[in-house]
Order: sequence, then C-alpha cells, then structure tokens
Amino acid sequence: FLGIALGVATLIIVLSVMNGFKEELLNRILGVNGHINVYTNYSDIKDPKTILNKIKNLSGIENLSPIIESQVMASASGSSFGALVQGLNPKDLKTRTLLVNNLVSGKLYEKNESANIVIGKRLAQKLRIDVGDVVTLISTKTTATAFGNLPRVKSFKVLGTFNVGMYEYDSSFIYMPMKTAQNFFKLPDSASSIEIFLSDPNDVSEI
Repeated sequence: FLGIALGVATLIIVLSVMNGFKEELLNRILGVNGHINVYTNYSDIKDPKTILNKIKNLSGIENLSPIIESQVMASASGSSFGALVQGLNPKDLKTRTLLVNNLVSGKLYEKNESANIVIGKRLAQKLRIDVGDVVTLISTKTTATAFGNLPRVKSFKVLGTFNVGMYEYDSSFIYMPMKTAQNFFKLPDSASSIEIFLSDPNDVSEI
C-alpha cells in the first residue's frame, strides 16, 4: 500500500509540474506573438486596412493589428547585436498585456510617429544602455545612393524596457511606432503581416 501510494503521489506531482510548465510557456509565447499571422505571397501587404476589415468580422477574433517586422543591427556603447524590430500602433501595443504588465522601467510610446522605442531588458543590458539613452539601428535593407547601396541608419531614444521572462524575447525584441517603422523600412502605408489574437487559441485551425 505504501509503495502504491508513493507511486501515485509521484505521478501526480510530475504531471502537475509538467502541466504548469506547459501553461506558463504557452502564456509567455502567446502573450507576445499572435495566434495567427496573415502574409501575402509578395514582400508586404500594400493595403492592410482592407484585410483588417474583412478579418475583424469573423467570429472568435479578439484582436488584430497590422505589424511591420524586420531584422536590424542594434548598436550602442561600442557594442552591436542583432535584433528584431516590430512596428506597432500605440493602441495595439497596449493590448499586449504580457508586455504592459512586465514593463520594468520607463513607459510605452504614445505617438505613432515618434523616434522612441521599447526594448527588452536583456538587450539593453548587453548594449549597456537604459531608459533615456540612444541606440542606433542599422536596417538590413539598403537605400540606393550615388555612392552605391547604403544601409539605413537611424538613432532612437529608449523610452522603456520590458522583461517578459523569455530570454529569446528579452534579448532581441524592439518595439517602435508603426509610422516610424514604415518610414524607416520604406514601407509607406504597408504592413509586413497582420497579427491575429483569438478568444480561444484552440480554435486556430478552424478559424
């Protein structure tokens, strides 16, 4: 009886730990990334508003937003690291409750055309910067000039830092206003994709 009791107790404890870990992991991942991303077969979505209007009327859609996404090189204090920029409207950024609840310093940007960004705490530590400091972003996309193709370079002020508890996000994600991202990456009135959050993530295949 004692052996059976210990065996059952061990099984219950292990299953509880694994289920808790799974729930925590999913909450971290889905709190930053959408459940569905809509792309085109081309480089970007030229008219995201039309697509948004079609999708938002579907049942089971909780929130959706156009997004600009591109890789950059972040440089400050003599250090450079690769990062992923996501351009989001201020109102869409505020719907990311995981980010809002884990903002460790500063604040979120309010204006859609400001040169302010929000970065992961670990990335800020690697660059040795904090709120109020300036970081230079170098885009992988180039601009044609008389001297050849040159990378796009621009300096941004760090308005806030976040720590969601996932190293991949905290060490590489940068958020900037949608309009600023469109101007920086030369994608006027366009979006890289449309990110969709569902009321129930289990309905992703059906929707």
